[in-house]
Amino acid sequence: MGEASGLLDGEIKKWRMKIMMMRLFMVGLLSMAVLLAGCSKSPEDAKKELADKKIQYNEQSFVKAVEDQKKDVVELFIEAGMNPNVTTANGTPLVTAAATGNLEMVKFLVEKGADVNSKSKDKGDLTPLFAAILGGGKDKDKQETVKFLLDKGADVNARFVSKGFEATPLMMAAAEKDTEIVRLLLAKKPDIQAIDAGTGLTALMMAVLNNNLENTKELLAQGADVNKKAKNNVTALSLAKQEKNKDMITILTSAGAK
Repeated sequence: MGEASGLLDGEIKKWRMKIMMMRLFMVGLLSMAVLLAGCSKSPEDAKKELADKKIQYNEQSFVKAVEDQKKDVVELFIEAGMNPNVTTANGTPLVTAAATGNLEMVKFLVEKGADVNSKSKDKGDLTPLFAAILGGGKDKDKQETVKFLLDKGADVNARFVSKGFEATPLMMAAAEKDTEIVRLLLAKKPDIQAIDAGTGLTALMMAVLNNNLENTKELLAQGADVNKKAKNNVTALSLAKQEKNKDMITILTSAGAK
């Protein structure tokens, strides 16, 4: 029993590290930005102003302006006709915008043709939905941004891969403390039993591993498999016992955990 417990403890520590590293990696990608709606200049005039500021009219400069929160420069790029779906090594404008929780900015970009499922391909396929879930801003702002993206067709089963871990939006939301975002995702009928290919962890296990009681209850109420097994036959209940979380153990056993 001691050997088995030690093995489980070792696995949990590795999983925690993977989750933490992935989250840090994702958060590190989420640059803050503000875009202005309302274009008044002609494309030619906007390009001339950029040139006067010694700013090259190209995709890299546009995304860099978004990252640097240079509102006047970003507006000029939009007015000059820059494609809102540009993808560079620094990501996409909508990913950056979603990370701020600024709904007005996100709406503006989508209005201008930004793809709600655009991906930062050099950044583990980070989508605006992931960015909104893990980005900055107040809880209400994040919730409204997530809802808007979902209503506009954001892929609720998208995958983000980093540091040996593969997550869905629901997995990452389950590990966070905002249960309203978990509810918003569940309302779109995601694959609630989806697993990380490497560890076998599910959204439910992510919630348990992070001691999130409310998220655990919500996932169970929507049909999460309480007895699903991860690597080394680890279950949500064994994780709760390892964490010595009595309230979590009660919730899981009441739901039929064995």
